[in-house]
Amino acid sequence: MLFNGFFFSKPKFVATGGTITTPGDGYTYHTFTTTGTFQVLSGPTTTVQHILVAGGGCGGGLLGGGGGGGGVLSGTVSVSVGSYSLTIGAGGTAGSNGSNTTGFSLTANGGGAGVVGGNGANGGCGG
Repeated sequence: MLFNGFFFSKPKFVATGGTITTPGDGYTYHTFTTTGTFQVLSGPTTTVQHILVAGGGCGGGLLGGGGGGGGVLSGTVSVSVGSYSLTIGAGGTAGSNGSNTTGFSLTANGGGAGVVGGNGANGGCGG
């Protein structure tokens, strides 16, 4: 914007954290495969899109049922300058549930474990 010979521009939104990719579709992606911090360094309060995926449950072993998939949450949140902790849930091991994924005050529940000869464990999805 030009005003009385001075150029003013909208403050640029700048954030770090995760693996950052900019594929040319107008978006910048921050991908977290391990626990980390999404940090907004500068710019106005901005609405960002998110997808949180929890770890899936472990299968029940030989002749056992498969584990349930981890829960998925998607939507938008408003962020401003500051730090946002993200905990990435791992998949279950040895008949255990998957771990929860948390971020932006949201929780995607881990998937339930499969078992042999009984009911699966409760979780974010199935079991």
